Amino acid sequence: MTIPEVKLEECWAKSQPFQSVRTHALISGHVAQLIWDEYLSGSVRGILSSELNMDSSDTRAFVGYLVSVHDIGKISYDFQAKEHSIFEKMEQDPALKDRLFHKNERHEKTGRHCLKNIWLGFGEDRRSALLFPEIVSAHHQGKYGAGCFDETSPFFDLQKEMEEQMRQFFLRKKEKRLPSVKSERRGVVEGLLLGIMILSDWISSGASFCDGENWIDNDNASDRIRTIMLEFLSKSGLKKEKAQWQSSFSGVWPNIPGNGLRSLQKEVEKMLQQGECRYRLVLLEAPMGEGKTEAGVYAALRLAELWEKDGSYFALPTAATANQMVKRIQELFRMNGKDDRVRLLHSMAWLDESGQFHCNSPDEKDEISRWLVPLRKGLLGQYAVGTVDQAMFAATVVRYGALRLLGLSNKVLIIDEIHSYDAYMSRIITRLLEWCAAMDVPVVLLSATLPPVIKKKLLEPYTDQELSGAYPLITAVDENWRVEEKCVGTVYHRLESDLEELPILNSPDMIAETACEMVRDGGCICVLMNTVREAQAVYTSVRKLYDGDLLLFHAQYPLARRAEIEEACIKRYGKEKSNRPARSILIATQVVEQSLDVDFDAMLSAVAPIDLLFQRLGRVHRHEDTIRPERYKKACFFVMVPKEQNSFGLSGYVYPECFLRRSVSLLRDRKTIRIPEDISTLVAMAYDPTAVPYEESTEWYENQIRQQVEAGASEQYIIRPPGKTYNALDEILSYDDEAPMLQVATRLGEPTIRLALLNKEQYMAVEPYVHVRNDVAYADICEPGIARMVFRQSASIRISLLDGELSKESYITGNMLTSGVWILQMENDCCTLAGGKVIINDMDLGIMIKEGNK
Repeated sequence: MTIPEVKLEECWAKSQPFQSVRTHALISGHVAQLIWDEYLSGSVRGILSSELNMDSSDTRAFVGYLVSVHDIGKISYDFQAKEHSIFEKMEQDPALKDRLFHKNERHEKTGRHCLKNIWLGFGEDRRSALLFPEIVSAHHQGKYGAGCFDETSPFFDLQKEMEEQMRQFFLRKKEKRLPSVKSERRGVVEGLLLGIMILSDWISSGASFCDGENWIDNDNASDRIRTIMLEFLSKSGLKKEKAQWQSSFSGVWPNIPGNGLRSLQKEVEKMLQQGECRYRLVLLEAPMGEGKTEAGVYAALRLAELWEKDGSYFALPTAATANQMVKRIQELFRMNGKDDRVRLLHSMAWLDESGQFHCNSPDEKDEISRWLVPLRKGLLGQYAVGTVDQAMFAATVVRYGALRLLGLSNKVLIIDEIHSYDAYMSRIITRLLEWCAAMDVPVVLLSATLPPVIKKKLLEPYTDQELSGAYPLITAVDENWRVEEKCVGTVYHRLESDLEELPILNSPDMIAETACEMVRDGGCICVLMNTVREAQAVYTSVRKLYDGDLLLFHAQYPLARRAEIEEACIKRYGKEKSNRPARSILIATQVVEQSLDVDFDAMLSAVAPIDLLFQRLGRVHRHEDTIRPERYKKACFFVMVPKEQNSFGLSGYVYPECFLRRSVSLLRDRKTIRIPEDISTLVAMAYDPTAVPYEESTEWYENQIRQQVEAGASEQYIIRPPGKTYNALDEILSYDDEAPMLQVATRLGEPTIRLALLNKEQYMAVEPYVHVRNDVAYADICEPGIARMVFRQSASIRISLLDGELSKESYITGNMLTSGVWILQMENDCCTLAGGKVIINDMDLGIMIKEGNK
């Protein structure tokens, strides 16, 4: 049976303006092939060709064909009936006029059933005929509804006509045959093809192709699509710029002469130059100050060339460290005479990307446009620096996570401070490394203090070989999965520091007195506390006793103020010495512990796990050219411990007390501590369960169980391994990487909310955007300048601190560009909540939440 009133070219895919399914299919198939030509790296093209058992040109043709039929499910009664004029035509057909219209029909699910029926009819490869429809069915994620396929329906004839046209156009043959997929990396094929399909669909659905119906059958249609596509890649920041890098270390880092290389850097250069050996993974374990960052970046650039990758992503533990690192990488590009368009990629990075934020209108609901903002397209770009969370999303069940996999597949991944992630995050990272190994994505890991037990777990995707305990050490896994270990014989930066335990941990006044005495004769010291509340208390006590240069740095400031303090910290204690005070105290939390290049004459640190204490010590006497007062010609490191045994106070809520006790025990009889000699020994002892005293063994094993539970908690968010158990359709969940209520948790911790604390003038700027819906006030902000202002005055606050004090009358709910933010008006830097608590935004102390009578 046919449908005389409806022809294939009349079946609509887009309605405003009209675009037929056939036109959209031809455009999206062309776009997919241009993604193959202009975006995918040679390595990714090689993987797909190999796993599909075809040469490159045939694989390119198949990719165009597969993407072209992704909307074949729109050729159905239920979808076409949504357009009034076509519905009227169908009403005239006796076979259709009495049919029930299913409003919740999902065209991608209908397409899955339709293509399965067609491709099973080819009779060639049943496994492929079942696999490829799953990819088509997954190209709209987080959407619910069923397909409505009926092979007796007259629309099935149009669907078959559509498939045949696309097959003949893209495959250039009438032969009915699908490629076979190898099972070992089936998940990689699915993930990459799904990413290509989603990206192609979104690009071809953009405004640039909206008039395609007028010219799709012209002789120059292919050239026109190519011109539009290349312009899109350029404007969106997705165009690849082929960068040729020098093969020598000094060629990449011209500010480091060949005779000035440190031992670690020399060994990395030697490994990556001899024999053009391709490594899947390079792990650099070396003390602070050995040039790991430069060595890691050099390794990444060399591996990118050897593996035919086109970019890199440098993942760091915090936004603060990413903010500093992106400047270093941009400067590297400038030193090499290259375009420094290196993206900063974390949740607040767009605040500094003027002109790159994009939103069309207050009614913007289009997922495509949301993916054009810097955060979400960041991994699709060529070079980026950001938080590790953005890379972790590629291994989680977030909506459209296949786009992150696609972006990552073109890159080398560098993860700094790999030791610093807890059991929950490490489990996600390990799954990410599984995918990297399967996608031939080279990985560079950097650490100064990596416990052996964590190292073994991280390397499980690459090897089960027993690993060396040597230190400093380079561990590499080559393309044939062989492990190489290279000991670094000499160390450039050696440190021997005086060490003393002080029983003052829970006394802010005693800590203040000690800090003031430490700078009596000059010097720049850091007092490092484990919690914001402790740091604020110590700062308050110090301010009563000390009138010299004083700075407080922690994470609980509004973003704008935190950025100011971060810059002040770098200015005072960084490599540039002209602004270094003669006498200064920095009171801080863990924000200065990792990746920030700051240098102190001495440090007073709250007790922490031993590997983190070494990280903190790495900020003492870090720069050789610093002029130091006589008292601190030798480094001094003071560890604050509780006066009463086991009374760790707030520190016990941050770190397992069994690890804190272990640190106290290991350091108790030491008068000095040495880098690098003591690092591997003490870190190994700190995490060795066989070395734990019997009386602490129960708590130790309870903590191990707790870590296993934490790691298990991440399983609900992790995608399956990249082998034959992966199924693109199974990964369709409603988790998002932005929506607060649906967000995948990349870090295990207390739930938080983002509060924007606005003064009267700032609040008035928001008021024109406020609309009340269902008794809730929403700020529908689509103006980037206003959105930036709101975010710059915001901070992430633990919900538990508020105790349910926020009622819907006390704040405005951010929407559009400020989605996920609760906006409060402050008076005199204070805001009283419904239950009487007061939020205080103090310029010096940061954000505090107190009872109303305090």
